[in-house]
Amino acid sequence: MEELLRKIYHKLSGLAIVRAMGKMYLDGFPIGNQIAYNRIKKVQKNCNRKSPIKVVFLAQVSELWNKQSDIYNAMKENPLFEPVIFLIPQFDIVNNKLETEYTNSYFIENYKDLIKSYNKGKWYDLKSLKPDYVFYQRPYDSYLPKEYRSSEVSKYSKCCYVPYGYAGADVFNEGNTNKLFFRNIYMTFLESGYMASLLKKKFKKSVRNKVQFFENIGYPSLSRYFSIESVDEFSRVLWTPRWSYDPVLGGSNYLKYKDTLFKIKEEFGDSSVTFRPHPLLWRELRNKSLMTEKEIKNYLEQIKAKDIVYDTDSPLFTTLNKTDILITDYSSIMIEFFLTGRPIIYCDGGIELNKEYSNLVKSMYVAHNEEEIMKYVKDLKNGNDYLKDKRNAMIKKYKEKHLHAKENIVKFIEDDFKTTY
Repeated sequence: MEELLRKIYHKLSGLAIVRAMGKMYLDGFPIGNQIAYNRIKKVQKNCNRKSPIKVVFLAQVSELWNKQSDIYNAMKENPLFEPVIFLIPQFDIVNNKLETEYTNSYFIENYKDLIKSYNKGKWYDLKSLKPDYVFYQRPYDSYLPKEYRSSEVSKYSKCCYVPYGYAGADVFNEGNTNKLFFRNIYMTFLESGYMASLLKKKFKKSVRNKVQFFENIGYPSLSRYFSIESVDEFSRVLWTPRWSYDPVLGGSNYLKYKDTLFKIKEEFGDSSVTFRPHPLLWRELRNKSLMTEKEIKNYLEQIKAKDIVYDTDSPLFTTLNKTDILITDYSSIMIEFFLTGRPIIYCDGGIELNKEYSNLVKSMYVAHNEEEIMKYVKDLKNGNDYLKDKRNAMIKKYKEKHLHAKENIVKFIEDDFKTTY
């Protein structure tokens, strides 16, 4: 029944009345919100006080692991902590169902001591691990088995969350701050003071009574980008088009610029060009009848024939580290690449950015058509990066805020563990 309702909602989500109903659902009903409050308070009162501090990371999407991996690694090196990776099969978005096979091989290949949640037709009893804290990757329980949803886990453990993306537009705030999920979360480590303030406003009672914490003490995935050296020669170009063709959500420029990559490759033969679309792009194009399966296949064959790299699963940090110029639609990766000091050509899709992202864009090269993209690439390759100093001034401020994020988060959890409320 749940899968059927999810399919119906996604199919009709473009209708205003359906979106309004979805908002009401995500806000939660008052009685449910109070029950969640009481659950957290009870766990907080009865929690374990003996080390090591057992922290479980629910790992389901490898592409999002960079938001929490630094926290995990820091805990691994700290004798007070016992971090555990708890692997959950991926959710098949195309068919709207949870998989039972492990296709997220990244975790299996890199973490030999992880625990698999599903084995021989049975789900592992997470409660038996007696976790003190449990980290979630996404603010949506519907992608998880019922046993591992925040509404269940918050009955015996303190649930934690680090946003899976950096919020750059208010249109996403509804999902990024939905009460249905966050009412179960004991501590959230936000990417900005603005996002922390939104959640504090929604949960005034919990914050006032120290039942929930919405902290702005640094965003861990940003810190690694400060170590990437800036460059003065630009020979590696990356294009990351958005997936959605909903103009409210920042319409994709893929169809508009899909041949621009070929022109960059032809005009600047010494450049390496990489194409990394959002994983949902092809489904969106098919569902909206914007491209057929054959047309998509032909395009990818052209990409290969032109010696353009088609990147689908490399770790994001690795890909961005090998990039000199990023050409992108609206995306949460904009800020991550921005902190490398290297230039961004932002393809404006009409999405209304929040204050922070609007300030970032002032230090980017904004393109509205193919001619402007080509001009910016040419200028940069000729050494004309006139926004460099402006970028560096902004980067300095972000470095002060986020460089020690993982240490701040680990210390916050350690202090909480020792505190009696």
